[in-house]
Amino acid sequence: MAKRINFVTILLITLFTENIFAFDNFWDWHSQRFFHRPRFGPVPMIQPPIAEMIEPQIVTILITNNNGSQTEIKLTPTADGFIGPKGEFYSAMPTQDQLKPLYGLYSPPPVRNNLIYYLGKVNGIEKIVVLTKEGSEYIGPRGEKYFNLPTAEELKIIYVTTANSGT
Repeated sequence: MAKRINFVTILLITLFTENIFAFDNFWDWHSQRFFHRPRFGPVPMIQPPIAEMIEPQIVTILITNNNGSQTEIKLTPTADGFIGPKGEFYSAMPTQDQLKPLYGLYSPPPVRNNLIYYLGKVNGIEKIVVLTKEGSEYIGPRGEKYFNLPTAEELKIIYVTTANSGT
């Protein structure tokens, strides 16, 4: 038994002295001897590429609407021209006149020198008469001219009774 313990002790000492460096993260020490093992230096850390979000440059154009307000239009420049918010392509920087039909707010011109008369309902529809002032005269919707401002009753005689008569 003492011979067996001595053999195991000698075997363990031989293994540990010959392969003492086998425990430095290289566990394949059973098949290779110490001096045949490849030597590894520190592994350099490679920085992974950093993904950057590159936002395209945006060009902002202000359009002046008919009513005096402004609408902001954002265009994305490309190598060939500009792309609008609705995906339309412009080969050069678009002008306000080019952008106004697509993005401008439509508002009718302000009504000036007009008089509006509400004459009541005719056949369930509100009857409205608009007179336009030109100089000292008032012009009706049928082209008639009034030298003095007519009253609602005078207009009712012309527009309501003729609407009822069907002419």
